[in-house]
Amino acid sequence: MKKLIQKLAINLLRHTSQRYGVITKIPSSQQETDEVPTPTRNEDNAPANDNSALNNDTPELRKTSLQRVHETISHCRKCPLAEHRKNTVPGHGSLDARVFVIGEAPGMAEDKEGVPFVGASGQYLNKWLATIPLNRERDVFITNIAKCRPPQNRNPSATEVQACIGYLHEQITLVQPDVIFVLGRVAAHAILDTGASLRELRTHIHRYNDRIPLLVSYHPSAVLRDPSLRRPVWNDLQMLKELL
Repeated sequence: MKKLIQKLAINLLRHTSQRYGVITKIPSSQQETDEVPTPTRNEDNAPANDNSALNNDTPELRKTSLQRVHETISHCRKCPLAEHRKNTVPGHGSLDARVFVIGEAPGMAEDKEGVPFVGASGQYLNKWLATIPLNRERDVFITNIAKCRPPQNRNPSATEVQACIGYLHEQITLVQPDVIFVLGRVAAHAILDTGASLRELRTHIHRYNDRIPLLVSYHPSAVLRDPSLRRPVWNDLQMLKELL
C-alpha cells in the first residue's frame, strides 16, 4: 500500500511539472524502479537448513512417535484381551530395521516379558534370521497382529485383530522397513485382507501400500510341529535375502 501511494504521488508530480512547466525534483528514495528489493536476512537467527521446518522425518521424532504408540498400546482396552493380559507386547527391535517381522499374537512367555518372540518360536526365528544373515537387534523389528495374548494361545478373533491393526500400521510407517516378513495365516490374512491359503500367498511378492515388498511364510511354531515345512521356509528366506 505504501509503494502504491508513493507511485501515485510521483505520477502526480510529473503531471504537474509537464502541465505548468514546473521543475519538480523527485527524491531518489521515491523514484520509480522496476527492481525488486532484496529482503534482509538476520544471519544470526537464520536456520541452518531452510528446509528444516519441513523435515519432520528425523530419527529423534520417529523414535519419540514410536514410543508414544507403544505407550498408547500399554493402556489400550479396546478389546477383551486386555482383561487377561499380564503385559502388552507392542514390539521390539531397531528403528532402522531393514526387515519388519509380523507374527500372530503373543504367547505365554511373551505375555510374561512384554517382548515378542522370546519363547521356543522366537529362538527358532532367531536361527532363521541368522542364516540370511540378519541380526535381530540391529536389522529387524518384530511385532504381532495382536498386542495382547489370547487365552489358551488361541488365534485372535476378527474383532481383536481390528482393535490392534491400526497400531501395526503406525509402527510400519515409523520404522520404514525395506521388506515386511509375515509369519502365519492369521497375520497374512489380517495385513493383506484376504482369505487365500498360506500356500498361495507364499508364491507371490506382495506390496504393502503398493510400495514395500511383503513376503509371507509359515509361523515358526508351525514348523516346529511339522518339520516338512523347513524346506519351504528356507526358500522363503532366500527370497527375503534377495530383496535386501
